[in-house]
Amino acid sequence: MSQGTEQSLENRHVSGQASPPSKGKLQLISYGRSNGPLTGPSGAVDQLTFSVRDIANPPARLRRTHTGLSSRLRKEVMANKAAAARLESMCARVEAKMSEMASLDGSHVLFVGIMCEEGKHRSVTFAEELSRRIASSGWDIEVRHRDLAGFGHDDADAEEALDSDEANSPSSQSPGTGRRKGKKQQDHERKKGRSSAHKFVRGNTEEYEYVH
Repeated sequence: MSQGTEQSLENRHVSGQASPPSKGKLQLISYGRSNGPLTGPSGAVDQLTFSVRDIANPPARLRRTHTGLSSRLRKEVMANKAAAARLESMCARVEAKMSEMASLDGSHVLFVGIMCEEGKHRSVTFAEELSRRIASSGWDIEVRHRDLAGFGHDDADAEEALDSDEANSPSSQSPGTGRRKGKKQQDHERKKGRSSAHKFVRGNTEEYEYVH
């Protein structure tokens, strides 16, 4: 992985209410196969790797303007029964590993890599959803999106704001009355569509991968 790619990692800590000392640290990393292999941390850590490349992509029109940081895009991905079942399976495997590690003495770090094709939509979706599912585990949880260069907290908030604007737009409230887009959405599409729409491709079907 290049230094520039390393510097583009989004590092987000999922915090909650005051709780007892952490049982360990869980790192969830999304990445795209086409952007190179994932380099795990050095040192003694446990590692799991999952592939979601066989999960159906959300519609192209949505991928052009949204990433997995968008609740709207995540909802589209998770509407697929196969995606929902995969999330359940991943959650069960991760929680089982966490339980196994917590029974041992010493500090614990579990590194979980989640791969799709480009590292923008499906892998990000699963990393975000997984972090929400196990947020009350008593572990410190860190979510990083290796291939979302330029996307940080402000960008995530902007995507959520765009979701809200679209939901409240006249076209979404009254499908038959018009399809004009708001100025914010138009600007957002022009800005992101020109620079990154051509990068998004549908991943080839691949069997579920699990590496311990």
